[in-house]
Amino acid sequence: HEHDLSARPRDLASQAQALLTGIVEQSPELTRELAPNREAELRDRLSAQPRQAGLWLELAFVLFQKARAEDALEALARCIELDAGLAPAFHLLGMLLDQSGQPGYAERAFAASLALEPNNQMALSCLEVCRGKPVAEALSPEQSARIERLLACVHPTLSACLIVRNEAEKLARCLKSLEGRVDEIVVVDTGSTDETVAIAESFGAKVHHYQWCDDFAAARNVALEHATGDWILAIDADEELIVEDAAAFRRALRDRTCGGYVFTVRNLTDLGTISNSAALRLFQRHERVRFAGRLHEKVTDALLALGWPVGSLEAIAFAHDGYVEAGMAAQNKRARNRRIAAAAVEADPRDPYRWYNLARASLPDADEALAALTPIEKLLEDGGELSESVYPHYAVFHQGLLCALGRAAEAEALLDRAVERYPGHPELHYERGALRARRGDVAAARRDFLACLTPNAYVGAERRDGITGELPRRALAELERRLSEKPLA
Repeated sequence: HEHDLSARPRDLASQAQALLTGIVEQSPELTRELAPNREAELRDRLSAQPRQAGLWLELAFVLFQKARAEDALEALARCIELDAGLAPAFHLLGMLLDQSGQPGYAERAFAASLALEPNNQMALSCLEVCRGKPVAEALSPEQSARIERLLACVHPTLSACLIVRNEAEKLARCLKSLEGRVDEIVVVDTGSTDETVAIAESFGAKVHHYQWCDDFAAARNVALEHATGDWILAIDADEELIVEDAAAFRRALRDRTCGGYVFTVRNLTDLGTISNSAALRLFQRHERVRFAGRLHEKVTDALLALGWPVGSLEAIAFAHDGYVEAGMAAQNKRARNRRIAAAAVEADPRDPYRWYNLARASLPDADEALAALTPIEKLLEDGGELSESVYPHYAVFHQGLLCALGRAAEAEALLDRAVERYPGHPELHYERGALRARRGDVAAARRDFLACLTPNAYVGAERRDGITGELPRRALAELERRLSEKPLA
């Protein structure tokens, strides 16, 4: 679409050739001549990388060149279902639909392309050509439904899901932040006796009732069962959605190659400061994606089990004030969380994750928390498991308690085992680097901090802000400052 369009061809066959020429010149993947075996090459690559939308788009163009419209449409459908943010895909869809005598659908496809790239003059020209043209032949209901599904992909829907109980004080603020950002709000109330339900309904939320059973995952999954959006935003009543970049947010929702996104949660503390954490709270709706864990529930493992990668998203954040001491005391959250965690351990004492949750719920009593962590290493040695999404956080938490109790050597040994298990994980390297720096091993500390800056397989991991950038860079600068101030022998 960057090419000179001063002489715009009127027929779409010429438009198709112009579009293909432009894409070939702009894309390194298409610079090769469309050789007869190009289709076979692409299919071989797709067998190994079936979630690569760009490869499906290239295959669709190759098939279009070969006048295999139905096969091209099939490949194009795979592309759009994976990533609906590719304007050329909708442009090609428009050409295929016009070629098959469906100018009305073609016009909508070109409009979708324009929605993604408003300055695409070629798409505008094609749209104008389609207007007023007669339909050659009516599509079957199945064919129409298929095209409608593809066209709908450019406008993915988002369901906000909440579980609430007696949240009248904060709920309106949360729901206000969702206005204009989500397509539906699903609220599961677990027994409110205040105005919570009325407030939710005043914002148009679909309210469902569920008997609380000390299981956060079970309650959240009720909300998922009632949601209809393409994506789920799991938010709590004491959180607000902050949209930093609306366009980037929309692009992320169109990209179905990603199963979910980790983003920043800005936690307000009792001191009035902000402590940032990260959470996976935005993910694709799927019948096999459900929360797991009575406490500190997650969907991460369900996404990974489907083979869906997890990405990071800077376009949105949550503001959270639920950890302010007054709020914790008002709802006695600590006692509730410890009760749930203890019941979970009692139900299955051989599950390391349940002991980890009990340790977290035991804070601020460090000794009690450490006692809950003690069985975990033995359970892991005996074949117990903590998933990739949990183990690094367990190791960081465990070593932090050991350090707080003056047992730094044990903490470093634990991190050594953790790094051996997940080499390159930035949280693990950063904490070990900090320990090594404190005991004066500058060379080893530098290696750990540099490892945080090295691209790794944990791009979408739930982690602290700055752990792959600002934090290790500051640590490295501090190491250099120490070395420069060290007196010469």
